[in-house]
Amino acid sequence: MPLKSSLRLLPPMAAAIAAGDEAATERTARKAKRGGVTMEAIFEAALQMYLFAGYPRAITGLAAVARACGAARKPLTTGTPAGWKKRGIKLCRRIYAETTDRMLANMRALHPALAEWIVWEGYGKVLSRPGLTAAEREACAVAALVALRAWPQLESHARGALRVGLPAAALRLAAGASPQARRIVRAAERDILSNPKRLES
Repeated sequence: MPLKSSLRLLPPMAAAIAAGDEAATERTARKAKRGGVTMEAIFEAALQMYLFAGYPRAITGLAAVARACGAARKPLTTGTPAGWKKRGIKLCRRIYAETTDRMLANMRALHPALAEWIVWEGYGKVLSRPGLTAAEREACAVAALVALRAWPQLESHARGALRVGLPAAALRLAAGASPQARRIVRAAERDILSNPKRLES
């Protein structure tokens, strides 16, 4: 079965934003729009890059996307920190499964605020927004993490992508040609796909 256009066309744009390549961002955004990806999905994929590559890359990336596709029309974020925390922990548990508490404890050990921000800011406010599915968001996260060479985080997100239903073919496509990324993706596939209990029911 062919992959849906968003899973083929958004990860290269996310990687270009993370890499700071404005020309490639414009090119891939145009290709996504021509390929039938909605404007909302294109801008959501670009917007979430601030979590992975920081505000400077996200801002230049969004500017490149706007040049390629026109202005964003998505309304402002709604909700409250308490609501974001609730939906953030829910999404965290979908992605990290049985390792969620350990991951958050590790982040808390680095700095108590980091674990809190990951839940309500990252997974609640941003990654739970409408406009993209969890699988589409994870495909973009994987592509960005490969561009950033953030291998430990790629290990977690490759597994998380499979847990939320990203097809293995789409995960491989998002990971690109990097030998290190391919090794990580193969390990994630062996770990998650060989154990049905680790997939969402």
